[in-house]
Amino acid sequence: MQLCPLSCGVCTHVCEDTDESCGAWAKDGQCKSNPKFMFAKCPTSCGLCHPVCKDGKEECADWTNSGQCVENPGFMLKHCPVSCGACKDSCIDTHADCPGWALDKQCDENPGFTLKVCPNSCGVCETNVCADFNTTQCEIWGQSECDANPGAVMRSCPATCGVCSTVCQDQDASCPEWASEGECEKNAGSMLALCPQACGTCQELEAHKKEEL
Repeated sequence: MQLCPLSCGVCTHVCEDTDESCGAWAKDGQCKSNPKFMFAKCPTSCGLCHPVCKDGKEECADWTNSGQCVENPGFMLKHCPVSCGACKDSCIDTHADCPGWALDKQCDENPGFTLKVCPNSCGVCETNVCADFNTTQCEIWGQSECDANPGAVMRSCPATCGVCSTVCQDQDASCPEWASEGECEKNAGSMLALCPQACGTCQELEAHKKEEL
């Protein structure tokens, strides 16, 4: 179900929570205790899907600098998730067929397309952290080298080559446990940015995006 969510019926081509209670259920530890139901109904809250997000207000940077992410988290995490740290650059696949393409050696045979669309399956980034290994050299190479020599350059310069997606996801493996212990409410200032999926922030971002559409 984790490797093949589309084929297993966890999600349609739009991978998202389908019940407004998903965030609360995830905080209660249901992703671990009742995975069959939760993975199908709440893939975002359980960490199977990672909503792409961006700041929605020009003032986000100024508000963040003035401490609004801590003082007014409900508003800020909805409108300024990147500035508040809930959304970060990550190496995630953006096509359901990525695992299959990787097994078919397309990461090596067709790197210009596959490495950019399937950075997770192709192992472009170490530990899923999307960052250039040598920022100075990557700036010198630029996009032209990403296009001319993708097999080597995209692995060295994933940020420069546009491999990264800014998504909402937990930043620590212990987030579900902390959330089930009530830390999302006790320590909201840091938890809502460190553990946005476990604390229900990613689901709220999905709902807000639907409202905008």
